[in-house]
Amino acid sequence: MNKKNYNKNIQLSAVFKNIENLFTPSQFNKIITAYNSKRKTTFRINLLKINRIELIKQLKAENIKFNNINFIKDAFYLESDDKKLLNSSLYKEGFIYLQSISSMMPAVVLSPKKSEKILDIAASPGSKTTQMAGIMNNTGKIDAVEPDFIRMERLKYNCSLQGVKNVNFYHTKGEKFYISRENHYDKALVDAPCSGEGIISANDKNPIKNYSGKNILRLSNLQFKLLKSAIISVKIGGTIVYSTCTLNNFENEEVIDKILNDRDIKVSIEPINDFFNMEEKIEPFIKAGNIIYNSQIRKSLRLLPSQRMEGFFICKLRRFK
Repeated sequence: MNKKNYNKNIQLSAVFKNIENLFTPSQFNKIITAYNSKRKTTFRINLLKINRIELIKQLKAENIKFNNINFIKDAFYLESDDKKLLNSSLYKEGFIYLQSISSMMPAVVLSPKKSEKILDIAASPGSKTTQMAGIMNNTGKIDAVEPDFIRMERLKYNCSLQGVKNVNFYHTKGEKFYISRENHYDKALVDAPCSGEGIISANDKNPIKNYSGKNILRLSNLQFKLLKSAIISVKIGGTIVYSTCTLNNFENEEVIDKILNDRDIKVSIEPINDFFNMEEKIEPFIKAGNIIYNSQIRKSLRLLPSQRMEGFFICKLRRFK
């Protein structure tokens, strides 16, 4: 076994051990089955460049077989190999955007409206930024924050390819972005950097990097700071959506619990009804080991990974102080 594969196996073993202690045997088995399955390729229409009727016409003309995702508007999954789609002008010219189903859901939950001011505090590579711009039909304003130069360039490239015109880019840290912007935005999206336990796939040559308990705690601390910054930046009565693509409680329920207990801000959790009957949905953790979390967190959405979806956590908050 070469060093790369050895390190990969060590990291995966750490993931398995961590989540096995958190989930029921049945849930754990579903997660491992998902890790070993090839997920379907999913994509959404870029409505800034093409309408649904014309896109479907072109997909059929190129003999690209697809089906609707019935719980997300204008999104599809492939029924065939993705090479034909990736080589098509539809993909290369930004008429569609490849994105996992779970990744599409936070922007749907946030539901940005035309003319609103939106904060996207951890924006790169731009999947949700461009999705929101499409929903808003390039109206209003999205302030997209990204501290890493290379990732910022990727964000700008994706926005340009997708024809996005309502985004301002901020190459800075999101933790202190609230300074001079308190009570400024109508809504905010915090799709936080995370350990990625929900997106592991056997077909990914490098499914997870730098995985350790220490790094999870570092990320949890960063996630709390980013979320608090976003909340302070949003107007009283405004909506904030927090999401991760990981499975452990420290980066999900614990972050929300700390926010609920923070004396500087006041938020309530709103139920997410958009995806009520999904088979991947499970109860958020109100208890993890000896840790007890605020019962409001039950209103959040926790998704196990599956053949069609990545594992995700989504929480919808409303600020009232």
